[in-house]
Amino acid sequence: MRYELKHDKLAAQIYNLASTEAKARRKAENIYHMYDEIGAARLFTQEELDYLARFQSVLRPKENLLAIIEKSKQELSRAQREAEAREKERLEREKELVQKVKIRQQRISWVIGTAGVIALILLSYAIIQSNRATENKRVADEMRQNMERKGLLTKEMKMEFADVISSMMQKEPVAADAYISELNKKLSSILIDPRDGRLYETVELNGKYWMAENLNYRTENSWLYENKPENGDEYGRLYTWDAAMKACPPGWSLPSALEWRRMAQSFGGVVEDSKDKGAGAYEALSKNGESNFDALLGGIRLVTGSFKRLGENGQYWSSIEDRKVSGEKAILINFDGETESLQHYAYSKELGASCRCVKE
Repeated sequence: MRYELKHDKLAAQIYNLASTEAKARRKAENIYHMYDEIGAARLFTQEELDYLARFQSVLRPKENLLAIIEKSKQELSRAQREAEAREKERLEREKELVQKVKIRQQRISWVIGTAGVIALILLSYAIIQSNRATENKRVADEMRQNMERKGLLTKEMKMEFADVISSMMQKEPVAADAYISELNKKLSSILIDPRDGRLYETVELNGKYWMAENLNYRTENSWLYENKPENGDEYGRLYTWDAAMKACPPGWSLPSALEWRRMAQSFGGVVEDSKDKGAGAYEALSKNGESNFDALLGGIRLVTGSFKRLGENGQYWSSIEDRKVSGEKAILINFDGETESLQHYAYSKELGASCRCVKE
């Protein structure tokens, strides 16, 4: 009895397998018939190819079906490669985004720490000043509250801080010089211009400290774009080459063309001549780029006195003259917003262009 039961169970399994195989074969025959008799226009799906592969040697498809099978395999393979490429590209974009977010978070953390140091130093100075203790303490408290609330060194806060230092310079210049010198030592990534108390963020690139904001120190032969103060706060001033050569704070100077080139090379864009696209360096060095250099498209002032290209070009002087034209021109580094390229030109020294300084 047990033998018969086992025999019946085995017979049932064999029947089921045979039935499944027969169904699969019939499905393959139907697929062949559809393409052979009806003339179906579409390619085979992967599921259909799997069925056909099992019975291809038995059913022996015609040449036209063999061609469609091969074309279907190629198309499915191509689609798979494209899907893998898209997935790889998506993963790379996600990786780049994570890296940018990480850099931004690090920068914000540093700014928060720096802001705290500034607040403490300013508060200490306000307390020890007898005749101006109340007013300075009020300003210091307001700045500290702003720093705690916003978590970063805003443009308005830097202007407030500059006003306090400017007041110190007018009333007690000797004490102000010592105070600014001490601050510059402790705040290595913030430059305080001892001439007007203005604050500039800085960034270390290629082993040198660069200003990460456009210079806004008022000199002869320098202008605000369209003479609007708000443009000065955002984009700094526009200088002739002679004015730019003298405009940097003590201990800082106008960078040479070689310093510009070496700094750009570290981000993949070589600034050599007008033919060089410099796309990699343009993206990295522009505002919100990975370098934190934050180059701005501050426009220019033409020799005729008109202002052009705000938001379109950012042109920065180097300290090098173009000797091909007897010193009438000097080398400019151009951030071209239209083509998103970084370029190297010689322009008339009378042109009004932006200025970034590098620490000597």
